[in-house]
Amino acid sequence: MSIKSTYYPMLLNLSGRKCIVIGGGIVAERKVCSLLDSGGSVSVIAPSITDCLIGLSQENKITFINRAYEKGDLKGAFLVIAATDSSQVNKSVYEETRELGIMADIVDEPQLCDFIVPSCIRRGPFIITVSTSGKSPCLSKKVRKDLESIYTEAYGTFTSMLGTMRERVQKEIPVREKRKKFWETLVESNIPELLKEGKYREIEELIEDIFSHYKSES
Repeated sequence: MSIKSTYYPMLLNLSGRKCIVIGGGIVAERKVCSLLDSGGSVSVIAPSITDCLIGLSQENKITFINRAYEKGDLKGAFLVIAATDSSQVNKSVYEETRELGIMADIVDEPQLCDFIVPSCIRRGPFIITVSTSGKSPCLSKKVRKDLESIYTEAYGTFTSMLGTMRERVQKEIPVREKRKKFWETLVESNIPELLKEGKYREIEELIEDIFSHYKSES
């Protein structure tokens, strides 16, 4: 009986983590930018790189090692992405990651990947990821675009707002079940729409009304 291979969905904390990208083309550029957005400490190893990557190197946002990959380059890395046009180089990178126990993403070679990067929507701390487990990147892209029109930038602001309220909610609504209902009421409200319209006074009044209701029940 064969075992179906599935991915374990998770979000990684890359803050300050050493991430190495092998390759300097457009695909590598996209991977580098995504790693930087997540706080990774990125090194790029390639004989040549795109203008965007050159700019990032000049701004000291990445470390650029101007040569081809060599065995030993991956020591100390948290994760590695290989995005070169050479299947032999990609395979060599993968073999070194196996020896060192490092997670690897070998672009366009799913059989050599420990993880794949899903299509992603970022709204500040609010993140939505979409994946077809590598079966159809085009479908992932289509679904992401559909969701982008629903979950606007207002959801990032809303998420940050919710985070700042946690301490107050914990203090003023001590009963756990009441807190749960408070949060459910808040997230089901029309605050994201009010944020889009800039109706901050109405938002403040709505939040205080919801607080008053559950505080009185506590």
